Amino acid sequence: MARSVRVDRGARVVVVGAGFAGASLLRHLPPPLRKPGETLLVDRRDEWEFVPLAHEVAVGRVHPDSVRSPVAPLCRDTCDFLKAEVTGVDLDERVLHTSGGIVGYEYLVLNPGSVATPPPAPLRDHLQTFWSVDDALALREALARAWNLAASPRPAPPGILTVAVVGGGATGVELAAEVAALFDYLQKRSHRRPHEGPRIVLFEAADRLMGWLDPYFDRVAQQTLANLGVEVHLNTEVDEAGGSGVRFGGGFLPAATRVWAAGVAAAPLIRDLPGEHDPSGRIAVDEHLTLPDHPEVYVLGDAGLYTHPKLGPLPP
Repeated sequence: MARSVRVDRGARVVVVGAGFAGASLLRHLPPPLRKPGETLLVDRRDEWEFVPLAHEVAVGRVHPDSVRSPVAPLCRDTCDFLKAEVTGVDLDERVLHTSGGIVGYEYLVLNPGSVATPPPAPLRDHLQTFWSVDDALALREALARAWNLAASPRPAPPGILTVAVVGGGATGVELAAEVAALFDYLQKRSHRRPHEGPRIVLFEAADRLMGWLDPYFDRVAQQTLANLGVEVHLNTEVDEAGGSGVRFGGGFLPAATRVWAAGVAAAPLIRDLPGEHDPSGRIAVDEHLTLPDHPEVYVLGDAGLYTHPKLGPLPP
């Protein structure tokens, strides 16, 4: 097609994002498209992270290198790779605006994944997010520091081994369970006894955990967390946070470690596209996973929202 803008490079198929869906697509493209010059992969990172195991990295169960994979092998003899940030899509001109220049396409596959929903302003400076391997490593360092302080001969501040987790989705539930198991292990194996026992508290604003799933999973999760000694507060919002703890519903919990795990949203690239979006920013696609007015643009994974005629909105 004729464009009114100059492109710096291009390909018949351009794939944005090397996550699950993007990687699977690259492996299953028809042979004529599986070669450099025909297909281009664009990603802002040269390593892909398996985020579902971040909570295990945080407690030292899994080495961080085990959940990171280089992107380059995906394109070995099958596609070109451009390490760049995609800042926008011009659907009419069929080009991407990236930090590496303007990229033209005939077919575009968007798979940028999700981003963590940031904490509200009153909490932002005092809760650490949990959505990447770097977040997991920062939390691991905070937990180790708290344990060493609690087990040292010097007095430790109240709540030194208290961990407040805000968000009762899958990430928050898994993280609370892993931290509880870690502290139980340390108590049994360490020769140093902390000044106070560990306390893991999970806050969820809704009336059940992992609310998008069948209530059965809420019951199982609550029982499992109770067996691990995790306290669960449902219908509870954390209103304020400071360097010494969190405030909720008129109460205050001293907590040296405070983690925000309350939800994810579509990447800004997807939220900025014209079309129908859900509250998290996912964009509506048809049964072919393409944009209704642009059949040459596919949206995969966490970014797309398909509403089945009988079943309603389907999970990504």
